[in-house]
Order: sequence, then C-alpha cells, then structure tokens
Amino acid sequence: GEMTGSADTVLTCAIPRLGGVKLTADDLAELKGALGMWEASATNWRQAMSYAPYLEPSAVFVLGAASGVARDTIRGVLVADPKDLSVRRILSGLELRWSSAREAWNALRVLTPTDSVVAAWLQFAADAEERESWLVARDAYAAALARDRKASHVVRAATAALQGGEPASALAWTDSLVAWRDTSQAGTMSLIRLRALGQLGRAAQAESLLAVRWDALDPVTRGDAVRAVAWAWVRMGDLPRARQTLAKGGEESGERSAPWM
Repeated sequence: GEMTGSADTVLTCAIPRLGGVKLTADDLAELKGALGMWEASATNWRQAMSYAPYLEPSAVFVLGAASGVARDTIRGVLVADPKDLSVRRILSGLELRWSSAREAWNALRVLTPTDSVVAAWLQFAADAEERESWLVARDAYAAALARDRKASHVVRAATAALQGGEPASALAWTDSLVAWRDTSQAGTMSLIRLRALGQLGRAAQAESLLAVRWDALDPVTRGDAVRAVAWAWVRMGDLPRARQTLAKGGEESGERSAPWM
C-alpha cells in the first residue's frame, strides 16, 4: 500500500513534467509496471490491446517481473470478461513464465473458437512442443481439430501423445484418422501406430501391422517402421525376435540399428 502510494505520487509529479505529452495506455502500462503498480499496469496493458495487440510480448515482459501476491492481482485483471484473445495471450505468456504450460493453456482454451483463436491454439501447441510439454500440446491440437479438421494436425496430436508417454491416446488419434478415410498421412500414421503398440508391449500386433502395411510404405518410412517393431521386441526382452525383425526388414546392419542392438 505505502509503496504503491509513493509510486502514485511519483507518477502524478512525473506526468506534468513531460511537457503536456499525452501518454498512451501502453506508455502508462510500462511506467506503472516499472513503479510496481501492477494492477494499474495490467489494466493499461488491457486497454492497449484494443489498438496495439502487437505489444503482447512487451506486456508479458513488463508484467512478468511481478512476484508473490502481485501475480494474482495481475491474473485478476486479465481473466475478467470480456475474454479477448490478445489479453488472454498475455495471460498465457505470463503463466508459461510463472507457472506451467498447463496453466498457460487453461488461459486460452476457454476462448470461443474463431479462426484467429484456432490459429492461436495451433501456435500455442507448437510452442508447447518446443518446451516438451507434450500432453498440453496434444490437448491444444485436439481443441483446434474440433474446428480445423486436418490430417496434419492429427499427426501432431498423435505424435505429442506418444512423446508424452500416452500411447493409448496416440492409437485413438490414428483410429480417428482411419475413420475419416483420410489416407494423406497413411505412412506417418502407420509409424505412430507401430511405436504406440511397441510402448504398450504389443509387439506381436505391431509385427502383424508391419506385414499388412509393408507394400504401402516408402523405403525411408519402412526402415523406421522396422526399427519401431524391433524396439517393441527389445522392450519385451526378446532380442532374438528383434534381430529377426531387423534381418527380415534388411535393417540388421544399418547405421541406425547396429549400435543399439
């Protein structure tokens, strides 16, 4: 209270000395942030988004310096209705910095899925992948898919699920694409399916799927698929079957297979 009071005094004295310059909301937001007037700064940033949404990174930078209870004060300003995309992106950026990718996603997922919101969800999913927050990325892709049905998004969702240690979820995504009768990503989805079956300890099923899909796979994907099935046998502790799979697929002495065998 006392510190904010003195900051207010500084601001009141400073503005007239700027020679009658009219400060914009983003000018005030930066100034108030520098003085630790967090609620006022967040309010001004919110106003600034109506005419300068490109300043989102600046808002995250300034408000990100807050600590302790001030963070909840800022959250209170930014979560208030109406739910504006630019404001929510600031909140999401702050949660990534302060808290977690899951909280950052929670800030965005409540938005009505307009085209620009879906684009923001996809961008967030890619950012979450870079941070290796795989299951959050998967959830963001899932939300986008409800509005933007693309096979490439399904591949990203399934891959993120696999990377996040949820192979059953990855299998469900591959099933969804089969249900759409979309074959544009067939080779990639077969590979994801094989890896997921391997992680689930279903090596025999993976072996059968490889045999069924063999002729449809291009040479590069085929090599990756053979190694995926071999890994499935390795995970089950069956090295002879792993070697047999590699030999059958012509990968036994490959640069990528020989070292780990």
